[in-house]
Amino acid sequence: MPISPIFNPAGDDAIENRSIWFGNTTNLMQLNDVRYTWAVGLYQQMRENFWIPQRLDITQDVTEYGHLTDEERAAYHGILSYLTFLDSVQTCNIP
Repeated sequence: MPISPIFNPAGDDAIENRSIWFGNTTNLMQLNDVRYTWAVGLYQQMRENFWIPQRLDITQDVTEYGHLTDEERAAYHGILSYLTFLDSVQTCNIP
């Protein structure tokens, strides 16, 4: 397989001609002009479901945790341990 140039001025970026493999693109990402419009909504939903601790104020959680019932605390600890395990598996599988 030949190496693609970083920029291909002879490329064709028309939506109907775009291809991930073996296409003749300019090699520039056209994120505002997509072939599959349903993917835009899906991408936005995935971005809204992503969070990082620095963007989320959880200071009130400490006081709310004290008001949980024993059953709610057991559920909280179980869910938290499960999610921590999933994060560990994902981190260990990063090449």
